[in-house]
Amino acid sequence: MNDIKFVADIGSNHNRNFARCLKLIDAAKDMGCWGVKIQIFQADKLYAKGYIPNDFERQIFPISWTYKVADYCKQKNIKFGGTPFDLEAARTLNYYADFMKISSFDILRLDLIEACIQPNKELIISTGMAIPEEILNTRKLINKNILIPKHIYYLHCISDYPTKPEDCKLGNIKALKNLFNYHEYYNTKVGWSDHTQDINTLYKAQMQGAEMIEFHIDLDDQLGYESINGHCYTPKMMGKTIYNILKIESTIDIQYWNPLTPEMINKRNFRADPADGLRPMRKIR
Repeated sequence: MNDIKFVADIGSNHNRNFARCLKLIDAAKDMGCWGVKIQIFQADKLYAKGYIPNDFERQIFPISWTYKVADYCKQKNIKFGGTPFDLEAARTLNYYADFMKISSFDILRLDLIEACIQPNKELIISTGMAIPEEILNTRKLINKNILIPKHIYYLHCISDYPTKPEDCKLGNIKALKNLFNYHEYYNTKVGWSDHTQDINTLYKAQMQGAEMIEFHIDLDDQLGYESINGHCYTPKMMGKTIYNILKIESTIDIQYWNPLTPEMINKRNFRADPADGLRPMRKIR
């Protein structure tokens, strides 16, 4: 049994405000997250001409912040990771990040995936919209590479913002595990990338065997760019959720079947006696 790794995705909720970005990192650390993740993209390298959304500038994480944010995460003892959307961003993040993430929209970009393969770093791939053949193609690429990531996490997700809890199909977490249940797919783990803003879904993902849970975060003011979509958690929403899930996870392998401890012997005496059905046992009445 391994502790689940929780990753908080800042997304565009920094609003291009550096102080707000640092507050989001603080929030992720206080929640109990293993890592925090940024996204690096540029309009002309992300969208074809004529398809760039309005108000796009506010969403962009300035590349010049990268080393500062990486250093801040190191001070806070939280892993720093990023999702690149082009090869230049991948090169920048490879230098600073502790882990790399491929978005579900980029799973067909084998060139980008290859650029993110680094030894001793986790590589995370979201599988939303992908069919098994496309998912396995990414793993075959990784297997051919002389550099092998520390672990490869495949995260089941629904690429909908927000996702309705009833549409999550969390059984696909186990399906992913079965897909990689072969000896050649070593170092492979599975998990859930959440877009629901539903706490119960996080618990259910843990029950399905998620080894990593990623979710989007905003501050309690909910003024982040993405919060309007209704898929971001705040510190107030999360409360002790991560703590509770990790506590549940830590007890899974503990053996409780030991009725002969002094405490249990005493409790056993207060069960109903089979002779007359009354409590406590007749021997101590």
